[in-house]
Amino acid sequence: ASSIISTELSLILYAFKGWFSTFRAPSKDLLSFTVYKELNYSTIFGVFIFLLINETIICHVVIAIFSKKGAYILTGLSIYCLLWFIGDYQAIRLQPVLLSHANLYLRSGIRWKCKISVNNISKIEKAAEFKKDKSLLNISILGKPELIIHLHYPVEVSGLFGVMKRVQKIGVSIDDPQRFKYEIKKRSHLGQHN
Repeated sequence: ASSIISTELSLILYAFKGWFSTFRAPSKDLLSFTVYKELNYSTIFGVFIFLLINETIICHVVIAIFSKKGAYILTGLSIYCLLWFIGDYQAIRLQPVLLSHANLYLRSGIRWKCKISVNNISKIEKAAEFKKDKSLLNISILGKPELIIHLHYPVEVSGLFGVMKRVQKIGVSIDDPQRFKYEIKKRSHLGQHN
């Protein structure tokens, strides 16, 4: 219950506060990688919000003919849904993937989060043929991942509403995959073998 409340409050907070915030790395040693720009997620988000607002207005007018109370309930739920999606977008924008000298902090807004030692990464490959697998978790914000991060040892990934998954492969989409792979290689044993 506390995880559900925490998730809901975080999303609502992002929905209102996110418009006035920009991401600042907590330390100069941390590199950040965005996960939404190459997907044109801002455009997709804008279209979705536009459609949701229009649909809410139309449904309110139509349902109000039969039940004013029902129309207001539906409109209230639609407004909450709208805030939820805005909060999700702002969380994705304000919580990029972070890389320190020793750790990779994978984040997909507040949808998924995990901390991985760079030396736990066995390889990073392009997800040319993406197939679902029990040991793989796709944390891309939309569709198939661009990269698959393979790990020597499984890690715990925390998701929405307190969901936890233990996986050994993680699918991600990074806006600058070449720089991402290069910086991880520099910091891990991968760079020593290649």
